[in-house]
Amino acid sequence: MARGGARPGAGRKKNTPNKASAARQEQVAAEGVTPLDVMLDNMRFFHAEAATVLGKMLAIDKSEEAAGLDTFKELLRFRQAAEDCAKDAAPYVHPKLAAIQHTGDDGSPLVIKVIKFSEIE
Repeated sequence: MARGGARPGAGRKKNTPNKASAARQEQVAAEGVTPLDVMLDNMRFFHAEAATVLGKMLAIDKSEEAAGLDTFKELLRFRQAAEDCAKDAAPYVHPKLAAIQHTGDDGSPLVIKVIKFSEIE
């Protein structure tokens, strides 16, 4: 019989929250609005406002250049605010990509070989 060491199926399963984390998540969800909900609502609000300003900007006559510039600046502010909210919410919605290996297995530089089809046995 094996003693110590890693055993198949032993320990906590991956991505399983501990009791404190699970309780905290349940409490936040039960209270109503979560921080992620607020970030997403803000992002959608600023995005919708930017679309409204874009509609106003397209309706401006070419002779009113100063008004068009002010409207364009307002559009950029709303777009930037929407982007900032999206950046804040992204880690909660989308998983991060895995790291890429930049070295060989022994720490040496990664070597790429091109093999001709005729060399494959």
